[in-house]
Amino acid sequence: AGSISNSGAGLAISATSLTLDAGMAVGAAGNALRISAATVTAVDANGAVRLDVAGATTICRLTAGGVVDVDGTGTVSTSGALSGSGVSITSSGGAVLMGQNSTIEAGNGDVTLDASSDVTVAYVAGDDVVLNSAGGSLLSSKSGVNVEATTLSGVIGGAVGAGAHAPIVLAVDTIGSLTAGGLLAVESTTAMSIGTLSGVGAVSLEAGAAVTLTGSISGEGLAITTTGAGSAGDFTMTSGALLDAGNSQVAIAISGNATIAQLSTTADATVHVEGDISAVGGNSLISASVLYMTAGGSLGSSAKAVAIEAPVISAFSAGSDIDATFTGATTLQGGDAGGSIDISADAALAITDMLQSTGAQNISAASVAFVVGATTGSLQLNGAADVSVTATAGDVTMDDGATLISTSGNIGVDASGS
Repeated sequence: AGSISNSGAGLAISATSLTLDAGMAVGAAGNALRISAATVTAVDANGAVRLDVAGATTICRLTAGGVVDVDGTGTVSTSGALSGSGVSITSSGGAVLMGQNSTIEAGNGDVTLDASSDVTVAYVAGDDVVLNSAGGSLLSSKSGVNVEATTLSGVIGGAVGAGAHAPIVLAVDTIGSLTAGGLLAVESTTAMSIGTLSGVGAVSLEAGAAVTLTGSISGEGLAITTTGAGSAGDFTMTSGALLDAGNSQVAIAISGNATIAQLSTTADATVHVEGDISAVGGNSLISASVLYMTAGGSLGSSAKAVAIEAPVISAFSAGSDIDATFTGATTLQGGDAGGSIDISADAALAITDMLQSTGAQNISAASVAFVVGATTGSLQLNGAADVSVTATAGDVTMDDGATLISTSGNIGVDASGS
């Protein structure tokens, strides 16, 4: 009916297999029970459980009425259910490995798993969950949700979400900061806010519900997908948020609406959105070498045009209006809008394929060239209303085979800026 504690210095218990049953606590704050056991079959305590474990151990079951604090010098494995008002497992000389049937549940308390080698999770639930691995990877031992929490954070020296059961599946409200020294692959099943998601390798995020990015997602290559229906598929970046793919490709596929702040890569970027693509504000910018951008709804708005810095825009379409600004010399390889098209460029703009819309077209650039290539043979600006082309600082030039068409409005060409 009492507690189990150390009676002196050194190991208190050394056994091959160990079972502990305490009416009160096991160990004490600042004086954890010192044990050496290959297998801890069961631990039951109405109070806290604090263990210092010499060498490797496997904990089969642990139930505590208070906090659980396990500190091991070797690998700490779990094979069954562990529960307490808060759970902390640390391995200073090995891994923390949860078997596929293992669970760690802390209720409204926090969970910390910290290892010098790999951290492998099965199902972890708590308020704030922290997963750290100084020299290993963050892995999962089973499919399904691996972490359920209010907030998840962690620093991983290796990869996140590699291996047979990749990616790591999350049901968390917020990722505070999760960083990896290798690739990073996570999947979310609930609406989630992200502060920092960073990998040295490629970063992959698949979301079954809405995502809000308040900080940054960065890696050598980004793949971001939402699959939820309607607003459950939205991807929203707040002002100042950043998608940074370094020198590698970006692939974004959004099932709802997308609000873009800053997207940066020196390689190709593909942005496909089933709904609207919106800009956050004046600091929004999409920067890529070659950009492929499509929207099922509108692309930008008259109040907040989508700002683009890409030498080549290879695909450019929207189910409704297109409102965009181009920075730097740009080659636009055609486009299609289910509404009007309004494009403003601060440098030379070359249009090399058909640009058509069901509404008006207003094209303004320092200079505008309609370039008919050998493969296209002809080129049209085809608007159902007014078609306007303005060169603010140079010429408007049209190759043989280039035509401006307005089916129900006026055509205006202005090179007075030259």
